[in-house]
Amino acid sequence: MKNILCTLFFFPSIFFYSQNGAAIYELSFKSNSFKNKDSIKNAGIKQIIDNQKNKIYVLHFEKDESIFFEEEHLDAVSSNKIDLTSIFADKGTYYFNRKSKELLIQKDLLGETFLVTNPDNYVWELSNDKLKIGDYMCNKAITYKTIKNRKGESIKRTIIAWYTNSIPINYGIKDYYGLPGLIIRLDEPMISYELKSISLNSKKSFVIKKPLKGRKVTNDELEKLFEKSIRKF
Repeated sequence: MKNILCTLFFFPSIFFYSQNGAAIYELSFKSNSFKNKDSIKNAGIKQIIDNQKNKIYVLHFEKDESIFFEEEHLDAVSSNKIDLTSIFADKGTYYFNRKSKELLIQKDLLGETFLVTNPDNYVWELSNDKLKIGDYMCNKAITYKTIKNRKGESIKRTIIAWYTNSIPINYGIKDYYGLPGLIIRLDEPMISYELKSISLNSKKSFVIKKPLKGRKVTNDELEKLFEKSIRKF
């Protein structure tokens, strides 16, 4: 069989590989994802697309917990510029507890802080396809995410993860986790994350704090609030 369809959550034995660590990812915007970008007549829109800046995200993990968030920089995109990269990245703080299987997402949206309590669980399709990314030989995994467009129509998006068995840690990028190895690259339709560095069993301790601040909502409730806000405009 070329592909194996399975739902993966965690493999307790692999966490003996490392008690703690930190992985640094670079997030980039896929400007070529805009079809016929060269034919865009509005020079301002084209400039916005071409001038998107890469961002740095950090994954901290311990034996039973992980947290994923953007590393803030002083040279971040100013408030008067359109930051497409952050928009498509679904920016937030992602917390996962392996033992309790608790996944929380803290987001700042519509001038308020929310705590999403039941994010999607993804079913991974494991492929025999392989690709060397940097120093790592990676295996391909595919999953799908359903989102709604401005018309309220459901759209199925393909998400591709390249993970390595040489680092058997199944914490991941955002709420994409549960693979047999660390995700080296994650491709979404408009953005891509790629591992830049990793440190294992570091003497520098980082305290993973479970996010508690925010109005608790489900993913569906947050989508409805966002749709309601959009309709006002």
